[in-house]
Amino acid sequence: MAEWGEKGPLIGILGEFDALSDLSQKSDSLEKEAREEKNYGHGCGHHLLGTAGVEACVAVRDYLREQGVEGVIRYYATPAEEGAAAKTFMLREGCFLDLDICITWHPDSAKSVGGNTLSMIRAYFNFHGKNAHAAMSPHLGRSALDAVELMDVGCNYLREHVLPEVRFHYAITNSGGTAPNTVQSEAEVCYNIRAPRNGDMLDVYERIRSVAEGAALMTGTRVDVRPVSYYANHLDNTLLNRLTAEAMDQILDESYTESELEYARKYQSVLSEEGVKRAKENAARYLEHPTREQVDSPISLYGCPIGLPKSASSDAGNVSWNVPTAFFSCPCFAAGTALHSWQAVAQGKADLAHRGMHNAAAVMALTAVCLCESPELIVQAKEDFALAKGDEEYRCILPDHVKPGDF
Repeated sequence: MAEWGEKGPLIGILGEFDALSDLSQKSDSLEKEAREEKNYGHGCGHHLLGTAGVEACVAVRDYLREQGVEGVIRYYATPAEEGAAAKTFMLREGCFLDLDICITWHPDSAKSVGGNTLSMIRAYFNFHGKNAHAAMSPHLGRSALDAVELMDVGCNYLREHVLPEVRFHYAITNSGGTAPNTVQSEAEVCYNIRAPRNGDMLDVYERIRSVAEGAALMTGTRVDVRPVSYYANHLDNTLLNRLTAEAMDQILDESYTESELEYARKYQSVLSEEGVKRAKENAARYLEHPTREQVDSPISLYGCPIGLPKSASSDAGNVSWNVPTAFFSCPCFAAGTALHSWQAVAQGKADLAHRGMHNAAAVMALTAVCLCESPELIVQAKEDFALAKGDEEYRCILPDHVKPGDF
């Protein structure tokens, strides 16, 4: 954490620095090409996210100091957003809670402001059975792997009976070994369970726990459930969404050079055709008076409607339930680029990525300065925050014994 200022509004800016395993990729390569002796890659642009936050804080500090405006700017270098939801644990220890306003962003291939993210829990389901010779004495065995497979089948049937926005996906993290002539006594599956609101997610989580218990009953095994991370949905703030959108309109630099456009065109040639098509459809839908040139631009020129829901999850959502939070995205990749892909990693050091980073820093800095210069906006943001929460209060649903990195 770094901080400047002595009195006035306390504004926090979030940074993230974690990368993704198995996404090693050479920069600027147009084919999937891992870097030697490297495993991780920035498939979600967190190297840009964190760096833009530092840039924004320095700019705000310089402005407040030069203009004599009261305000305190604080930077958080938050780790392990991917999978571990580190901000959940930071909140549990009291981080962020004294902020007046929090500001953050995320790299993307299009502009957006606000928008509900999905609440999510990650949990491991560990089944315990009995070993046996699969041919000579299968009746003595109790297959943990059978239980995992039955759980997965049951959950796939459950999909028909949940909200359309609900997502749950799984990976078998322990199949019990590689010997098919042995009844597997141990097996494990990891689930990510997502829903539009925290309450919706908890309801689905309990139903999936019931499916797991049913699979254990069917196979004569026992199941342990181990939740390890929790992401709250993002709580939109009307005032901060408006202020951020105004800052984007005022300060965003979209004077893309021909070399940046050509670079993006090259990457569109190796992207999913469906992704590029969807980007063009969104441009035609969201631009006020779209031209063919704008729709076909390899760098997205449109902005999504303010508050458009997102199907991803972020632990910044946990912060938004505790502090009024501004959240937006800036284009850093060719239109149609999927996050968590090698194509995103490959573009991560390009001029376009840097332009998006600087744009985001400018938007965050301008938003923070406006709040410091007009403290009455903070009062309104806090009123909007209370209205958005309603009667629901934030709580960390992870047991107290769960620690960061308990995977």
